[in-house]
Amino acid sequence: MTTIRRIDVAEAPVVRALYAEAAAEAAEKHPDDNIAISAAGLDNLETSFRVGAVHQDVVTLVAEEDGELVGYVNAEITRSGSLPGLAGEIHELWTRAGNAEARRELAEEALRELRERGAGPIFHYEDVDHPDREPWTDLGFVPDTVRYALYRE
Repeated sequence: MTTIRRIDVAEAPVVRALYAEAAAEAAEKHPDDNIAISAAGLDNLETSFRVGAVHQDVVTLVAEEDGELVGYVNAEITRSGSLPGLAGEIHELWTRAGNAEARRELAEEALRELRERGAGPIFHYEDVDHPDREPWTDLGFVPDTVRYALYRE
């Protein structure tokens, strides 16, 4: 049985390791994409996971099976500087061994947490070349925008 719950601050290093595992899995799955994350990037994420344990607008949830963390999702409330209302964003969602049931449960709980905090629209972004449509389409998400990015060289 899978338990979905908010991360404990002390579990941030464990979720950091899961994130590294997810990045390695993605790099192996898509070798032409040059997917990698630095130690400094993992440090920043570990801090973010700690924040997700206690902040009112940032949520990190974990999936636990038999006392072991097997997945996570990061979500947050977004506020406009000039417009009323709140939105939500669900960022990374990953489970070990492609556990579809835990993925869905994490996504559903992230949605519930964001709605509970007042989010109207909720967004989730996917890689245009390798979109992961589930559980998003089953939960009612629809593709509605194209995001362009310009990175520093």
